[in-house]
Amino acid sequence: MLALAIPSRALAQTSHAPAAEISFGWQYLYDKTFTSFTYGTGSVHEAARGWYGDLTLNATRALGVVFEFGQASWDETFPDKVGPGNSTTHRTGDAWLVGLRGSLRRSKVVPFAQVSIGASSVRNPALQLGAGTTLMITRPLGLRVEGAYRRLGFDLEHNQFLVSVGAVVALGG
Repeated sequence: MLALAIPSRALAQTSHAPAAEISFGWQYLYDKTFTSFTYGTGSVHEAARGWYGDLTLNATRALGVVFEFGQASWDETFPDKVGPGNSTTHRTGDAWLVGLRGSLRRSKVVPFAQVSIGASSVRNPALQLGAGTTLMITRPLGLRVEGAYRRLGFDLEHNQFLVSVGAVVALGG
């Protein structure tokens, strides 16, 4: 009986939702339209790297409202118009998003999915669909891994794919 009580008690301690979660970390972003530049015979493809931060306010154990900000930068390299050599331009893009995150809180491993809308400095508006996992290492601290697809604007050209890794701090609850 004691063997059954210990795992169920540990599960109960980790399955409730904190009032809020703050996450911040590193992101890798690929968008072929703004990470590649073709000029004459030159073409360079480079993925953007940057950071993100988000705040999730959990309304229930399974549903929260997420506010996310991210910034990524990349270099565009293309042949000079005059003379040999290349020119490089440094670019930066931002995204501001708000959405809903659904979480399955059964243990310290918390899978989630989210849908967000917002704006991007590269091209407005933005729609993002993502999924990932949070591993709560201790009660207030965890590690989050997420993959997402982001659509920018209304044309079919701006499709972004993101991978994010970061820390999570659980507040309240």
